[in-house]
Amino acid sequence: MKALSIIVLILVLPLTLAAATIADTDPDKFLRLENDTQQAIVYAVIKSPPAEIEARLLEPSRLFFSLQKDWDHLASSTFNPCISTENEEILVLGISLDPSGIWPVWYLRLNKAAYQGSLGKLSVSKAKPFLKDRISVTLDSRELDLNYFKARVDGRYIEWLKYNDTLRFSRNSLPIKIFQTNQSATVQIAATQARWLRKAGTDLERLVFVKDGNNLYLMAGSFSPFDKGFGLLLRVYGNDPTVGVQSQMIIDLRIAGPFGAIFLYPGQGQKTRIVGEYAWNGYYVEGRIRLDFLTDAQKTALLSGLVEVASSQSDGIMSEEFVLSQTRLLQ
Repeated sequence: MKALSIIVLILVLPLTLAAATIADTDPDKFLRLENDTQQAIVYAVIKSPPAEIEARLLEPSRLFFSLQKDWDHLASSTFNPCISTENEEILVLGISLDPSGIWPVWYLRLNKAAYQGSLGKLSVSKAKPFLKDRISVTLDSRELDLNYFKARVDGRYIEWLKYNDTLRFSRNSLPIKIFQTNQSATVQIAATQARWLRKAGTDLERLVFVKDGNNLYLMAGSFSPFDKGFGLLLRVYGNDPTVGVQSQMIIDLRIAGPFGAIFLYPGQGQKTRIVGEYAWNGYYVEGRIRLDFLTDAQKTALLSGLVEVASSQSDGIMSEEFVLSQTRLLQ
C-alpha cells in the first residue's frame, strides 16, 4: 500500500469499555498501535455498536466530525503503547489522507486469539480497504478540520514556539543538587564530580507543559543533544517537599529509542504502569501523559501540586540525577 497519512479509529468491544482504567495500564495488558507509514496518523476510540458504526459509515463525515473531541495523534514511525487487550475484539478503522483529497476508508480487525499471537502490536500498514457493495467508502477531505490539536507528539519543534515556557534555563545554569548512584549506593556529589553534567541532554534549556482534555503534553529542549539513557523525572508531592515529605509518585520519561513509553512509579509497593508515550528528535523530546490513567488524587497532585523536575542519565551501571527546579506545571 502506498504510504499515506491515515486517520485511525479504534473500536474496542464490548461497548461498555470507556477510557482505560488504572488496572488496565499494566504493560502486559496492552498492544502497541504502530504507525509504520511515512506520515502522521490521527485516531479515536469509538464507543458504538459495530452495526451502528457500519450504518453511520454511509455518512462518514458526520461520524468523524462527531468524534473530534476523541481524536488522537501519532507521528510517523511512532506507536501508542496503550491499546487495551481486555476485550474480545479490536476493530481499527482508518482513512488515508490521499493528496487528491478523496480519502478511502480502511480497516484492521482482530479477535482476542489473533492479537494474542500478534507479538504485541497492531501495524497501520496492514489495514485493508473498507468496501460497500464492492466500492471503497471514501471521505472528502474538505469535510474535516485536522487543525484540532493543541500539541502533537510528532517530533516537530515548531508547534511549541507559540507556548510560553514552564521552565527555562541558561547555558550556565547549575543543578540545585546532583545525585550519583553506583552499585545501589546513592550519594550527593559536587558538579565537578559529575560525569554527565551538561552532556547527553541533562542541561535542559526549556520545558513546556500544555493540558488538552485528558492529556498533559510536554516538550523538553536541551543545549546538548539527548541520548539513550536520558530521563526526565517528575517527582510529584502532596505538599511542599521542603518539609521533608516523600513524593507521592514519580513520572519517568526514559529515552530508549526514537519513541517509547512514559512510566508511572506510584510508590508504596504498587506496580509500575504505562501512562503515556514520547517521541525524541535530536535536541528535543515530546511526550504525552494520559491523565485518565491516573487516579483523581494523582491527577490533582500532578496538575495543582508542587513537582520537582530533574534530568538524569544512565549507562546501566551508574546513573546521575540533576535536580533542576521545584514548580507547579500549570502556572
